Amino acid sequence: MIKRFVLCVSIILGIALLTGCAEMFDYSKIAEEMAQVEETPEPTPMPPLTEPMFEDEAALYKYYNEVGFEDTLAGLTERYGEPQTNVTDGNTSYTWLMDDGYGVIAAFYENGRMHWKSLYLKDQRQLGKISKLENLSGVYTLTKDYSFNMCKAILGGKPMQIGYIAQDSSETPTYNAIYVWADEDGNLVQILFGNDGNLIQAGTSQTD
Repeated sequence: MIKRFVLCVSIILGIALLTGCAEMFDYSKIAEEMAQVEETPEPTPMPPLTEPMFEDEAALYKYYNEVGFEDTLAGLTERYGEPQTNVTDGNTSYTWLMDDGYGVIAAFYENGRMHWKSLYLKDQRQLGKISKLENLSGVYTLTKDYSFNMCKAILGGKPMQIGYIAQDSSETPTYNAIYVWADEDGNLVQILFGNDGNLIQAGTSQTD
């Protein structure tokens, strides 16, 4: 069975995401931290959702989908303008927030190749209206190596990719992907998938 756990706000959701500072959230650490959790911690209460839920999926993903791992910092700056530079625990990432309120975040290896990209969010619970998670308790039936389609069938609703991570700085890296299922009540399921499309780690954060 997978190592199931309740998503700690400070670890997986990130306090930054829940306080309106999504640009300070380092998605590259999720894979490491999810893999390191061995026991189920006590649930951490979440503050009330103060940001509006997204309803326009195409607008939300516009810039995220435009950015590819062949892109460089210089190229993205030329395309979108100067980013906001964020340094967290010595790791640097760059946020491009557009005039329409949507955006994308990216980080790069020392050789200039992209390390990861993430969807710009202030709070992952904003995905609830689009995602429409149907079966929150289904997360407890998931096991390691379940395929993406199996997880989707069990949880229902629409999985929302929030991050994509290159595992090394080579020209042909493997990738991990992070997906969130959310409902309008503020419940979340977050799953890390490996390069083969199978589940590596899963967790949930629930409202009281």
